[in-house]
Amino acid sequence: MNDVELQWIAGVIDAEGSIEMSTQRAKRMSYIVIIRRHRIRISTTDNIIIPKIAKLLNRNFADNNYRKTITINSNQCKKLLIKLLPYLYIKQPQAKLLLKAMSIKDGKNTPYTIKENNQWAYICDKVQKLNMRGKYAPIDNYQRNHTFSWPWLAGLIDGDGTITNSEFGPRNCCTIKPIVKISLTNLKTIEYLSKQLNIKSLPSGGGKGNKRITRAIRLMSNNIYNIIPNILPFLTLKKERALLAFEIVRLRREIPNGQNNHKNIVKVKELINKLDILN
Repeated sequence: MNDVELQWIAGVIDAEGSIEMSTQRAKRMSYIVIIRRHRIRISTTDNIIIPKIAKLLNRNFADNNYRKTITINSNQCKKLLIKLLPYLYIKQPQAKLLLKAMSIKDGKNTPYTIKENNQWAYICDKVQKLNMRGKYAPIDNYQRNHTFSWPWLAGLIDGDGTITNSEFGPRNCCTIKPIVKISLTNLKTIEYLSKQLNIKSLPSGGGKGNKRITRAIRLMSNNIYNIIPNILPFLTLKKERALLAFEIVRLRREIPNGQNNHKNIVKVKELINKLDILN
């Protein structure tokens, strides 16, 4: 895999993936053993993202007709995380912690000492807390070392983004506009995206019951026109929708204000309908 493919996969993992650790006690004959597990897991309901990642990683994936899942365990997990680490953002803290846990034994095939057991348990607890969902998940105060890239953003949008039409008045082609939205509960990531794209984030719900506060980055009109061309070559699942959104914005820019009989009106209506059908 090249860097562009790794950056895209990192974006998908940040959106739809998880980096997990667990410890389980199991009885073997007359004694208790401790089973330590770690994995990267990516799961989606579409028919495009997981098959593409499986092909890039040369791995099989599970398909239960509703959700497709790819799981990477053991040494393959470590090798992949080392490659992905510079490109991950949301899951970078979990990746660093897991790599630290896997270095406790550093390939030595010997039983864990009490000290090593405690080290593993401490790191495992931190990873599990980072992976908590809901209102009481811990605040993410981890520092990242991340280089922003368009393939990473494309992977994030393929996983957690939406590209659809929004109405801004009476329903006609001039008041229906495409919108690209990235909505996350990880507010640190939204702040990072806001800074990188120079777009203010907006509230997007949550905060009630056990739901975490959600904020969103919304790309509209000029932002779509300026940003979509940068990510279009790297999009997979949302590529067709992104292209339609860009074409709608491009054609609308050629329509003078108040000219409702412009030649582009029919084309814009057709593309709006196509985007509605895809969603």
